[in-house]
Amino acid sequence: MFLAQQGVPDLKLVSSPVSAATSPRGANPLNMYIDRDIDALMDRTSQRPLVTGMVSPASASPSASRSA
Repeated sequence: MFLAQQGVPDLKLVSSPVSAATSPRGANPLNMYIDRDIDALMDRTSQRPLVTGMVSPASASPSASRSA
């Protein structure tokens, strides 16, 4: 980006890929928090930390909100 722009690119051009890369970071913990009861029923997701009790729902919720 910097070479093509021959200097510092526009903030909109830089912020778009950054936000696209960081959005899933907040969505994944939030999804695991919301779906923890469903995850317990499925073989594929039954070993997730919230389901097994390795992480408590109270400690996972703030982590999800900080990541979003």
